Amino acid sequence: MGLTFDRAESTVELRANLDDILRDGDADGLTDLAERQLLLDPDDPDSDGDGIRDGDDALPNVARGAASGDRERAFAAVFARLRGTGNAISVGVPGSQAFVRRRTGDEATLFVVTDPANFAGLDAAHRIVVLPPSFDFAALAKHDAYAIFNPVHISLALLGNGRYAQASYNTGWSWGAFRLVLRDGRWIVVEGVTVMT
Repeated sequence: MGLTFDRAESTVELRANLDDILRDGDADGLTDLAERQLLLDPDDPDSDGDGIRDGDDALPNVARGAASGDRERAFAAVFARLRGTGNAISVGVPGSQAFVRRRTGDEATLFVVTDPANFAGLDAAHRIVVLPPSFDFAALAKHDAYAIFNPVHISLALLGNGRYAQASYNTGWSWGAFRLVLRDGRWIVVEGVTVMT
């Protein structure tokens, strides 16, 4: 995309061709510019290959997996505690491909650094781009269309034969940890968040 800047003493003017800004070459519902900013493939309408167009996929870079298991449900409980229930991720209905699906018109995107497997059986109310911990963040400095973002780092470990879990998070300005216990098929946060700012 060709963007040019004209700068006078106190004025900066940005010029761009509207067709370039609105181009959606793969017809997936996201502009090519948005896909580059979201680290998706602007030439592939389904970047993760799960059969859902990127523009309709709340997790456009995590292939939809089978119905949620204990790990995904524990992660969903942690995520709901961190983000609130209105922004919670949704779990699959066991024995089916259906989801308790929540969607909003909010176009905000959350970047999360975690094992993508934590999201494989989940859905969300808003777009989440999942980056693996091995992601080369230094490469983003070279990304021509990359917007500044602050990813949330979340780790999760199942303990005690899968009946307990420990999770930690770091937003860059605060961090904390949770302990969870599996009771009657539901993950419960048994200790509050420890927040350091």
